[in-house]
Amino acid sequence: MRKREPARLDFNEIGKRYDNVIRQVEGLLAENTIEPKLRELVKIRAAQINGSLFHVDKHVKLAKSLGEQELRLHHLSIWYDSDLFSDRERAALQWTELLTKLCGHGVSRKDYDYIKDFFSEEELVDLSFIIATANSRHRLAAAFLPEVGVEDNWLGFTK
Repeated sequence: MRKREPARLDFNEIGKRYDNVIRQVEGLLAENTIEPKLRELVKIRAAQINGSLFHVDKHVKLAKSLGEQELRLHHLSIWYDSDLFSDRERAALQWTELLTKLCGHGVSRKDYDYIKDFFSEEELVDLSFIIATANSRHRLAAAFLPEVGVEDNWLGFTK
């Protein structure tokens, strides 16, 4: 087990002008066509893939506040073997993995055609922006290691 380093710097404060723009985008994404619980599942899965403890912690708490079931959260890292997720959720989680793990090969026509069976064009764009924004946050967290739980009071959670 590796020991987590302390936070390196407050990148949200130092880069406030960038953070404000990302927060505006996130505000728009909170009002888009993707249902709130699914948004959080997607964000948690992307955070798991990216190894962002800060964001796994944050989005698990947010998902639970929306009434997400504990067992589904436990199954999320192995969603492909779990029968607790709907076909639409499974498609969204597959899309999340594809866009998070691009590795220079892009998205295949087969994968693109599959996702279109579950999401309209507008929903697919909305879902893709959720994933892209989450992944950008994870990269910043990987660089600067924000303190886990630091936003709990702001989000209305108690420690």
